[in-house]
Amino acid sequence: MSARDAGPRGHGDGEISPPASRSRPVSASPALSIPASAPRILLVDDEPSVQETMAAILEQEGSQVVKAATVEEALGHLRATPFDLLLTDLRLDSGSGLTLLAEVRQHSPDTAAIMLTGYASLESAIDALREGAYDYLVKPCHVEELKATVARGIERSQLARALRQRVAELDEANGRLRALSDELQARVDRATGDLRQKVDELAEANQSLEEAARLREEFISMAALELKTPVTSLRATAQLLLRRMAREGMPPAEELERRLVLLDQQSDKLARLVSQMLDLTRMEAGRLGLSPEMVDLTRLLMDVVESEQLGASRHTIVLQAPPGLQAYVDPLRIDQAITNLVDNAIKYSPDGGEIRVDLAQPTKDTIEIAVTDRGIGIAPEHRSRIFERFYRAHGAYHLAGIGLGLYITRQIVELHGGQVHAEFPDEGGTRFVIQLSSKPSSSLAG
Repeated sequence: MSARDAGPRGHGDGEISPPASRSRPVSASPALSIPASAPRILLVDDEPSVQETMAAILEQEGSQVVKAATVEEALGHLRATPFDLLLTDLRLDSGSGLTLLAEVRQHSPDTAAIMLTGYASLESAIDALREGAYDYLVKPCHVEELKATVARGIERSQLARALRQRVAELDEANGRLRALSDELQARVDRATGDLRQKVDELAEANQSLEEAARLREEFISMAALELKTPVTSLRATAQLLLRRMAREGMPPAEELERRLVLLDQQSDKLARLVSQMLDLTRMEAGRLGLSPEMVDLTRLLMDVVESEQLGASRHTIVLQAPPGLQAYVDPLRIDQAITNLVDNAIKYSPDGGEIRVDLAQPTKDTIEIAVTDRGIGIAPEHRSRIFERFYRAHGAYHLAGIGLGLYITRQIVELHGGQVHAEFPDEGGTRFVIQLSSKPSSSLAG
């Protein structure tokens, strides 16, 4: 009788009940061929005749039935293999069916449990339902009721197992989806990062272009101003001479010489400005070539110092150099580089003073040329950029040039495989140092 029946029932036809005496022999059930995929039922009852009868009925319904007479035996089966259904007497001589119910709930929650009980233990059966049993049957029970209850329990077990399997498959699918989502998110993040990097690079490139455009405009303005100054001076000097000659005839030799020196100085300045702009154009096109040869650097520096001293009456340019020091260089370009440094020293020492040019050979293969002044120096915030194209550390200074001298000097030195850097003595001023190889470098070998 299932939980749906309330009243007691007699031992009528179709009912399963214990025999009058346990000593009465029980005939064996005929052997049945049961497929391996058939539902598995663990039947636990310590009354052999009831056990055999129920087993025969259930096997005829197509189930695999494993029988146990004690709690210990049943526990061994439950722990060894899964079952679709546990059909157990609630009260066994070896213990309680609730022990088996607890085992099923802990280790095989998909297994349905049906409790067998007598009228006297009906309350215990209801308690078993509260503990998770699927249903209960009151002995003696009707065969059809047994079949129907067991069938529902097996169906419930199989549905629960199928549900668990589907949930596991869904979890696995969700895991794969999460992995795909994470991978997609990672790809999106990478693509976003790449895009952000490209945007930053474009912004930086755009900023560089804007800066280049600004520098070019500034350079054009500076170049126009710098070119205008000597041109204006040349024109003014020439006009003064022409007027004086028209009014008074040929001026005295001393005044004429002074005017011609001024014309020569302004013409030289104009030529240098044009030369610097032409050199910049060649550098940007990669066409600034060298014609190296073995050169007496001592003689070259003496010529530079002598030439610069002529136009620097307020300065004393001192050369310290060993005799006949040779190097494999382009003499015209090295002359240009040293001249740029001496020009800088003169320009930014407005109060005059001493300018030192030192030539030394600190090692067998290394030559150093240093130009030192005691002028206004360079502020710390400008020092890292003084060799940049168009950069002027003293932009507001009235003698500031077009920002090409140091840039061209560095390019010339690096084309020779050398280096140039600036030092800033504690006593003030600036010291520029060129380092060259005394032997042909790889950059000059061709």
